[in-house]
Amino acid sequence: MRFVNGESHIKELKRITEELDKTEIDSLDLSDSYLGKLSALNNQLEQAEHDAELAGHKFRLAFFESGIGMAIVGLAGHWLEVNKRLCELVGYTESELTNGMRWQDITHPDDISPDTELVGQLVAGKIRHYELHKRYIHKNGSVIPIILNVSLVKDEGESLYFISQIRPVEECPTEVVSSG
Repeated sequence: MRFVNGESHIKELKRITEELDKTEIDSLDLSDSYLGKLSALNNQLEQAEHDAELAGHKFRLAFFESGIGMAIVGLAGHWLEVNKRLCELVGYTESELTNGMRWQDITHPDDISPDTELVGQLVAGKIRHYELHKRYIHKNGSVIPIILNVSLVKDEGESLYFISQIRPVEECPTEVVSSG
């Protein structure tokens, strides 16, 4: 959550800076105290931007270099970002997955309903995350049993996207392992 809070902090600091820009120069108190406050505000803004950039860089490294499949999935089910491991698991390229495909397109037909039900509970706020044993269909048609972990990312109460983690398993019946 530090990253989201950092973005909120940056938004607030930029808002204050924009208000100051609109203020007439003649009406400003240009005392040392006031200029010191402006300097401190500017330093806070620069630090917050740096912290947000660093957090984003760390997230991208963890996401793209992960040894398990990972994806950022839109609220309608479209793949927004996928890592190399997920592409290896399902046989599709990043471009194929992120150019219009949805998770439903590679999910075994018998496993769509249980997953959709859990997504609905997640969006409704009944659960915070879930883990599900299900099957994907590889591009070559083979069935891949997986364990799927899904969380919903929100900012200020607004649902933004899902974070999915995908691990292959040898055998896996379709069942909810846990949700919370």
